[in-house]
Amino acid sequence: DLAVSRQFPIDQSICQYTIDGGEPLIVEDAYLHETLKDHPAVLGKLARSYMGIPLKDNAGLSVGTLCVWDEKPRKWTIGHQQILQDLAWIVRERIFG
Repeated sequence: DLAVSRQFPIDQSICQYTIDGGEPLIVEDAYLHETLKDHPAVLGKLARSYMGIPLKDNAGLSVGTLCVWDEKPRKWTIGHQQILQDLAWIVRERIFG
């Protein structure tokens, strides 16, 4: 089932670092990233590049992320970042109003 295959417990997800940091996390090549190079998603070749935007509640606490990843290295442009930021803002507004 595709929906199940895309779900990970937060402690096994790269998103945990975006949530904990409260700031966007943009990684072009996780093999070169000190924190992520040994992460199971990277070692399992699921995620080589990652971009995540924290979703914050009305109190400013990070409660989730909107993220994208690729199985190969990727140069995330300013345009990619802006689009994901805009989508994260829309999601945040829909959830928290």
